Amino acid sequence: MFIEGLIFIIVGLVFLVGKGGINRGSLSAAMLAAKAKAIYGRDIVGPNEIFQQDAWKARGFTRTALILIFSGVLMILVYFVTL
Repeated sequence: MFIEGLIFIIVGLVFLVGKGGINRGSLSAAMLAAKAKAIYGRDIVGPNEIFQQDAWKARGFTRTALILIFSGVLMILVYFVTL
């Protein structure tokens, strides 16, 4: 039960970190916008606007990740209580 709890916590953290925040496409678009602004000096769509559009959109795996983390913690607690 201890090993299963650790696996649940690790998989939950991977789901949580992997599906939240800024994706690669938005990051590269933000870097390209920052480079263009530095080169041309004109006001264009900058990284702040791109990050605001993409940051913390609801993903399907967030709830699953939190359930896995919580159940992993409960499994580890049950393991130590039954010792």
